[in-house]
Amino acid sequence: MRLFLFALIISGIFLCAGCARKTNDSDTYGKPLTVWYLNNTTGLEPAIIQAASEFSASEVIAPVLYKACTALEIQLLAEGRDIAAKPDLIIIPSEYLALLARGNALQRTSNLNDQEITAAVQACMWKGASWAIPIACDTRMLFINRNLFQTDFSTALSITFEKIWSSTALFTGSPGGFWVTHSDEPEMMYRSILPWMSIYGADVFDQNRKPVLTSSNNVQALASYAELAREGTVETERYLDAAITQGTIGFGYGRASLVRNSWRNQQKGTVVTQLHHADNHASAPPIVFTTVACITRNAANTSLATRFIAAVKKNIEHNSVSGFPTMRSYWTSSENSESQNMKLISQSILNGRSILSDPQWNEVNVILQQAYTRVVLGLAEPAQSLQQAQYELLQLQDS
Repeated sequence: MRLFLFALIISGIFLCAGCARKTNDSDTYGKPLTVWYLNNTTGLEPAIIQAASEFSASEVIAPVLYKACTALEIQLLAEGRDIAAKPDLIIIPSEYLALLARGNALQRTSNLNDQEITAAVQACMWKGASWAIPIACDTRMLFINRNLFQTDFSTALSITFEKIWSSTALFTGSPGGFWVTHSDEPEMMYRSILPWMSIYGADVFDQNRKPVLTSSNNVQALASYAELAREGTVETERYLDAAITQGTIGFGYGRASLVRNSWRNQQKGTVVTQLHHADNHASAPPIVFTTVACITRNAANTSLATRFIAAVKKNIEHNSVSGFPTMRSYWTSSENSESQNMKLISQSILNGRSILSDPQWNEVNVILQQAYTRVVLGLAEPAQSLQQAQYELLQLQDS
């Protein structure tokens, strides 16, 4: 009898312990999944909202709460400040990755798919470790409306800035010009300047993180970019999107996903290519911008967050107005090989490189923007402005 009572007591202890473990699991799974996405990645918002809707329906014990955050909130998260409703998951341009990783705000990821494009994998890395999962990518291309020119640009194999500039007198119909866009959000302006610099084989840093802004290639790049701005040809991406689709401009240089409709069906005679350096100097590989999803230290359930990332990735192709999938299979599919435009975009994506993430990228961007502004307003020559920017970058690194 005593043995029976002892066994019953021991069984009851283990049963209660099991109940306690189940309660803890239920508490974890019952918490909402809080998702932030940077407010200048709103082109991906439809894919995020669709994934949240589908996910909340299937994971009824873990609804998804999402919001557009600001660059300041990302900074505060990186600094470990006390923020209400910290995110479990944050979707950001990869340039912000190092800031959050250095601030110990993120968890490392170990399930990076080896079928991702090279640039997307690069975008998730910092100091030899992976801190994110890529969900979308994009690059910058030159768009040409052949219908507006007497000159045959059908091959578009050696188009240079100078050739375009001299061709503006050849328009046969609608008014037009050469339109280079910067982002609609000022803090993202480097996303136009950096690809323009890469056309000239230039960059902000070398592989050892040494600033190289004063190179002759950078001076040429800034001079040509500023010349376009003075002529009133630098516009927002929203304008370029409408103008290319309507066929009202001859040339446009912007992110590839802006003109999905025109290059998909090519009904308006739009062709795409990479812009080349006038002196035939070797351009740097095309820059591929990647949006990544990071699981934060705050995440109560990393498995749940990982499944939500997969749901967003699945929705990028059909429910996003900007960006493309990052899987290599998308870019090598037969569907994308049917269009000459998609072939060229695929080549740029597959052969492209990610920009280096920097913990001080907010400050770097301000320095780049000020260098550009000084030249456009006539306050400094390109070489002088870049020399000042180089000094500011060195000071920033020493701070």
